[in-house]
Amino acid sequence: MGSSFKIHIVHLCLIFFGMELSAQVVYSDTLSSSIVETRIQVLDINKKKYRSQPQKAFISSMVIPGLGQILNKQIWKSPIALGAIGGVGFVFWQNQKNVSKLKNAIDLRFDGPPGSVDEFAGIYSDSQLFSLENEYTRLRDYSFLGLIGIHMLQCIDAYAAGFLVDFDISPDLNIATSYYPIPNAPLGAKIILSWP
Repeated sequence: MGSSFKIHIVHLCLIFFGMELSAQVVYSDTLSSSIVETRIQVLDINKKKYRSQPQKAFISSMVIPGLGQILNKQIWKSPIALGAIGGVGFVFWQNQKNVSKLKNAIDLRFDGPPGSVDEFAGIYSDSQLFSLENEYTRLRDYSFLGLIGIHMLQCIDAYAAGFLVDFDISPDLNIATSYYPIPNAPLGAKIILSWP
């Protein structure tokens, strides 16, 4: 009884296999039209509205801050970059203005015509004026370094984001767990993420 059951199973598999083969009859005109349709679909997939250009985004951000973010279709980052550069630029300008005022006051006190009075007369002594000038010079230099740093940071952000423009974010992310028994191996876990 067991061997006849196996024979029936084999016959059923052969019948289904044969039906599947007979269902695969394809005429040549259908095949050529399906190939053309497949090529058109592949061309449509490969043709995108925007292709990433990280180098172009980097150079654009170097010339005009925030333009690289706009080219990468991340417009919300552009005002952040412009605001950061504008804020640090304003601090740099204020410190430079204070350094210029203090240098003019020092020049008037020591190298000016006799009887000339600077705007800090009676407020700061000579040593305090030199200390303030050194402090504002230090702050000006730090704000200049901050301006260069923020400018380079937004350029690097545009360059890195340029690579991620074409990154496929698919909703079909899968997680799978598997168990592979290995003799004399410590216990562990492994997570595999896959996407089409």
